[in-house]
Amino acid sequence: MLTNKQKKVLNAIEYLIEEKGYSPTYQEIANLLNVRNVSNIFNIVMNLEKKGYVSTKQGKSRTIMIVRECEQSKFATD
Repeated sequence: MLTNKQKKVLNAIEYLIEEKGYSPTYQEIANLLNVRNVSNIFNIVMNLEKKGYVSTKQGKSRTIMIVRECEQSKFATD
């Protein structure tokens, strides 16, 4: 089960991949969600990876990939 923050980050990743056609950076995710501390996004993404929702390649940029989609609705930009 995902926390609300994890759902928001997962939906933001999915949204950014759909919009741009490639994986977002942690900074881009933070900017979209109005989060000041990028390390918070990093920690959430690592937890999503442990739970099997995303995969990343440590030490490389733009490698966040959706493995399993969130059951909740898509990210809204309102």
